[in-house]
Formats: sequence, structure tokens, C-alpha cells
Amino acid sequence: MLTPPMPRTGHLLVRRALRHADRALRDTIFAGLPSEEELAHLVLEPADGPVPVAGSRPQRELQDHEGRRYLFKLAPPAQIAAELLASRMRRLGGRPSVPGVRRALAIGGGPQSVGMLQPRLQIAGALAKHPRDWTPLQRESMLRQHPWEWLLANLDTHVDQYVLLGEHGVPLNIDWDHSLVDLATVQLTRFNRRTMTVMPVRNLLYSEYVAGAARVDFYGMQLEAHRIRGLEFDRIEPLLHLWADELQVTPRRRARVIEAMRLRHARIADDFDALIESLRDERYHGPGRPARRWRRMAARAQDAWQRFAVLVLHDHVVRPILATKRRLLGARSRLGLPRRADDPGPTP
Repeated sequence: MLTPPMPRTGHLLVRRALRHADRALRDTIFAGLPSEEELAHLVLEPADGPVPVAGSRPQRELQDHEGRRYLFKLAPPAQIAAELLASRMRRLGGRPSVPGVRRALAIGGGPQSVGMLQPRLQIAGALAKHPRDWTPLQRESMLRQHPWEWLLANLDTHVDQYVLLGEHGVPLNIDWDHSLVDLATVQLTRFNRRTMTVMPVRNLLYSEYVAGAARVDFYGMQLEAHRIRGLEFDRIEPLLHLWADELQVTPRRRARVIEAMRLRHARIADDFDALIESLRDERYHGPGRPARRWRRMAARAQDAWQRFAVLVLHDHVVRPILATKRRLLGARSRLGLPRRADDPGPTP
């Protein structure tokens, strides 16, 4: 059940400030972005400046005849289709989303390669790794994005997936290429993760809350989950069919994914109600029975690993591995080597 907001003026002001900030971003940034159809027909050329270095995929910056900038990221079809699905789904729900399109381009005299073309946003900075360094507005925004990431089964939400936009530094997840990857994970907890070393940065906020180190208002997140549940699945299903058509998946896989998403959508409000109830219970109740004490000890061990993974391993292990993969894929693309299972390679 949707509980009423906490009667604290500060929380109400933060929610109001985020609404104003989101509205400003829609008017100043997102309203002027090209549509998928426009992106599909733009004539582009390499832009001046350094090659973008982020993520695990090679990227190139391009520009049109008006000087507007775009990012072209090499990616396999599954990741492109996942990005497009997430963008369309969030647009259906009235949330900020970056449009994209699948293009085959030859850049700088190299072989033609398949990738995702998106407009380049004006970035105001990077999200801090630890939630204690987030502003109240950033915290509220990150919580409201969680139901969308859960709906799309995207647990690849480490800190580098977010950029800050506008004068208030509103965080936005701009990397959804692992949407639908985690459909098999159906239990929503504060420990959900992509892998042992790739942790959702938001998990640290939940850890801070249950430890009593942070005050968190969950009403906005809860409201967003209920709002998603209010979307008719009949409006979501055509987007899933479009995803399946673009990937040419088998009828069996199409049906399996749609049914999994139907269940995920039907349960999302209850899932987040239960998550919030469990967080509050963990924060306000002591160890109690022996079984509860053992659970608390196990939770503390998981918390310690999460902090280590986000604050230490991410810089010293995850980022170097992603950079190495990016360089190797870039070299393969330039040389025109055959594609691999996870490599878009040059087009035939």
C-alpha cells in the first residue's frame, strides 16, 4: 500500500525542487533533441576534439552541418536494441530519455561499423561515488530512477552510468544497454547487483539508511513505482514486440520475455512497497531472535563488500578492465576483423 509522505517540510521541498529541475531539463535540453527518425538520416562527419573515453565500447564524437554534436558507440545488436527499448519505455512513462538509433557508419576512412547514434548532452559533472556526497535533490532523483531500472531488469547501474545535468546537477542514467539482461532476478532487495564487482551505487544509500547514518524519504520512489504500475501493459507490449522484431528473436524467446515483463510490471508496486518496509524494519529493529542476529551479521558482511567494490575495486579493477576492452574492440574495428559474439565488428 502507498504510504503517505513523511510530514517533514524538508522532504516536501526537495520533491518540489526536483520537479522544477526536471521541468527545466525538459525545456532546455530534452525538448530540442532529435527524434529517432531524424537521427537515422543525419549526415555526419568527425568532430574536432579528443576521442571520448568511457565505458567498455569505443566511441566517436560526430557533428552535423549545424555543428551539433553526437556520440556514436560501437555495440552489438542486443545492446543497441536494449538501449532503444529503454529510451522508448521511459519516454512512454514521461521520464527524461536520450533518443538513439542503430546506424552503420564509416568514420574517418575506416570500415563501416554498426553502433548506436545518440545526441551528445551538455554534462554538468559526474555523480559522486558515495551517497553521503550527493545533494538531497540528487538522492531523490536516484531513488526515483530505481523503479525504472528494476522494471527494465537493468542491474548494470554502477556510478559511471550516471551523468549530472543542469545547474542543479540532476543525475541521469545514460547507459541502458544491459536492459532485460537480469530478468531472471525477480526478488527486489537492497543487495541486487550485476556481478560481484559491479554494484549499483544506490545500494550504498540503502546501507547508510539501515545503519542509521542517513535520513531517506522513500515516498517519491514509492510513488514512481505505483505510477509505473498504472501504465497499461497494452501500451508497453508493442515496445517489446518492436525490440523482438529488431533482434529477430525466436517466437519462444519473444513470448518468454514478454511474459516475464508482464509479471515484473504487475508486481512492481508491491515489490517496492515490500523493499521499503524491509529497509525500515532493518533500521528500526534490533537483532532480536538468533535468526535475526545471523541475518544482520550476514547483511553487514555484504555491506562491507559493497562499499569495498564501489569505493575501491571500481577505480582499480572495473575501470581498467573496461578501458582495456574498449581499446581492444576499437583496434578490431579499425582493422576490420571478423565480429565475435560480443563485438559488433565491421558490417559485411
